[in-house]
Amino acid sequence: METLGGFAVALAILYGGYRVIETGATPGAFVSFSGRSCSRMNRPSGLARLNIDLNNGLVGVRMRYEVINSPVGEPTDDHLPPLALTAARVEFPDVHFAYRAGLPVLRGMSFLAERGKLTALVGPRAPASRQCST
Repeated sequence: METLGGFAVALAILYGGYRVIETGATPGAFVSFSGRSCSRMNRPSGLARLNIDLNNGLVGVRMRYEVINSPVGEPTDDHLPPLALTAARVEFPDVHFAYRAGLPVLRGMSFLAERGKLTALVGPRAPASRQCST
């Protein structure tokens, strides 16, 4: 599509040059004709790019709908053993964390997340000068 547009622009310039040299058209008319021709040539290639962009976006939408519409339940892999957690826990010892260097949010914090229990980090909102910007 881009190549076809390039050929059309070249033909428009050749035609405009021919009109100025052979028929006595003014150079201003040539510039006006060339500018108008080029603006008309960009529309089809812009539509072609829009079509490609829309189709690329629709691929992502289709994939999301496949995930959303997939059946919920047990996995269909019968050859895999069932997953059974009897005693599970996640431990975070001596955690240090900062969004930006020099502004620590967590200093030496330790916590344990056990199976079947809700674990959450809560606290007061940081002052505006210490909030992380996104």
